[in-house]
Amino acid sequence: MAVQLSDEAAMEFMRQQAGIQPGQSKGLTVQFSKIAEQDMDESEKQGKPVWREVEFITKWVPGDKDNVVHRPVRLMDRAEFPDQYKAFKANEAAPVTGTPLSALPFVSMAQIAELNYYGIKTAEHLVNMSDGNGQKVMGFQQLKDKTKAYLDAIEGAAPAQALQAELTKRDEEIALLKAVVDELGKKVEESSNRRK
Repeated sequence: MAVQLSDEAAMEFMRQQAGIQPGQSKGLTVQFSKIAEQDMDESEKQGKPVWREVEFITKWVPGDKDNVVHRPVRLMDRAEFPDQYKAFKANEAAPVTGTPLSALPFVSMAQIAELNYYGIKTAEHLVNMSDGNGQKVMGFQQLKDKTKAYLDAIEGAAPAQALQAELTKRDEEIALLKAVVDELGKKVEESSNRRK
């Protein structure tokens, strides 16, 4: 009896077999699309141009517009970039993970537009961009250093924020428990008053 795997389980199996670690390709910007391509065999059979839709992948390192891969999608692409492919199939925008450039208080709208032109969508893209590719962006090194310092500060504050969230949750639970105890106390008092 053959075991049937779901698409996601099959993709996970492929990732494991190929040794692809989650997040291994985080430095890349990936976009899936459909392109109409002429089917030469079918065109010849029917005696007229016949077109079919083909899924394509476009991937590049943010900031390097000269080194772009654009080709038909392979099975391994779907395994390597499952979130982007799933969003593409659902006709949604590919998820961009990271700190949006607009969250950086020292970056102007003009700088964001320039960085977006080079495919840089997040602070993490900017920090991981090579110095060679960054030469295209005015004031790149200063911007990269500021962004790295900002991300380091946020990362350093994360444990304190997590602790504060836990304390707030605990305080809410304590307040709820106090309210329940007060309500039960009132009901016990009412019940004892009725018995008298």
